[in-house]
Amino acid sequence: IITIIDNALENGYTVAWASDVSEDGFTSSGIGVVPDIERIVKGSDYARWMKDENADVRHGVAKSMYQIFISSDGNLLTSTNALLGNLQKDTQYRIREIVYTTLAKLGAHYGLETFKTTIEPLFFNYITDNVSSVRATGISSLKFLIEKFGVNWIINTLIPKLQSFLQQPKTSYLNRLCIINSLAVCGNYLESKQLNNDFLLPFLLKCFKDKILKLKFVTIKTIQKIYKNFDSNGKEKITSSIKR
Repeated sequence: IITIIDNALENGYTVAWASDVSEDGFTSSGIGVVPDIERIVKGSDYARWMKDENADVRHGVAKSMYQIFISSDGNLLTSTNALLGNLQKDTQYRIREIVYTTLAKLGAHYGLETFKTTIEPLFFNYITDNVSSVRATGISSLKFLIEKFGVNWIINTLIPKLQSFLQQPKTSYLNRLCIINSLAVCGNYLESKQLNNDFLLPFLLKCFKDKILKLKFVTIKTIQKIYKNFDSNGKEKITSSIKR
């Protein structure tokens, strides 16, 4: 809309913008002011739009969430679960995709401590989503967090978190597949020493022992992608495990 307004003014036209002025932010004199975003999002039309029967409306709400959170100067963080948590449960997979990207970007924006306390419990739900494209979005969104938090976060938080999911007794085949693909992202950021130690390699070799052939195959493909990053000792361990 800004592009339309700028184009009109630059070409000598006036702009008439018709809108609902009953909401906060408008005065009787026709002047628009910046409203209390936190109060508006938590109630009024916004809460209703999040539950609208029209998926396109909910999709629009989801797309606007990142900018709304940023505009609130952190005041909406206490409502992360109520806002993004509800959208995370939406029946439309494309809305859930937006939510996971938004959660990762918010984590990168606000920093590690805020991510741990407010965002992390929601973000890692991507592993158990029942739609493959949503899980893929969660995996690709890891890059926002890794590039912000660094290798130590991979080693001390991300890999242990993935391990804990893998060790759960009812982890499904699709969930395990998602975990392996998440590990592949980690491998792109680790050096040979970090790969060989008690971090990624033992975890991958354990995945290779899975009873499902598809998981074995995906594990091999994952190892192939990062094979060049292993030193000779790590490559020897891989070869030995695969030959058994």
